[in-house]
Amino acid sequence: MHIDDLRVLAPLWLSKTEEVREDRAHWATNITGDIYGKGWISEMYGYSFGAAEAGLRHKINDDLMIYPGYTPRPGVEPILLHYGLPITVGNWSFSKLEHHEDGIVYECGRLFPEPPYPRDVKFMEPDPNKRRGLFLSIECINTMNEGLLLQHARNDARSQSGQNI
Repeated sequence: MHIDDLRVLAPLWLSKTEEVREDRAHWATNITGDIYGKGWISEMYGYSFGAAEAGLRHKINDDLMIYPGYTPRPGVEPILLHYGLPITVGNWSFSKLEHHEDGIVYECGRLFPEPPYPRDVKFMEPDPNKRRGLFLSIECINTMNEGLLLQHARNDARSQSGQNI
């Protein structure tokens, strides 16, 4: 996106998001697709309405992003993992909602629950495409845990230097 487009879009995006957030009567799943009915996807609607009003055109690429747990199409390697929905691999599961209000980012050493090892997934799922989806789920949570380790190291360094965390 060009910066000039963003300058036009940004105020529209904000105002449309605010409108959607105020319109609680239309937050229901069957109207907006917000499975939690909390208006959490209002920014997406604000973006879409603002971009339409600004006259922006988009190139749609359905190979870019996937939800962990979904099965990617053969030959597609998505570069973004959107962990907005609960993730399940065998008996293990993760939902960001379980951590919505906890201090996991600030609690030194604390990580999200460890997923199964890839070698275990081989026995869980015989279909190679579905297995790829499970591997992406494991990669997603392991990447988030890696990010937590980096954040904990930063927090530790700040606390040792006397800075507030």
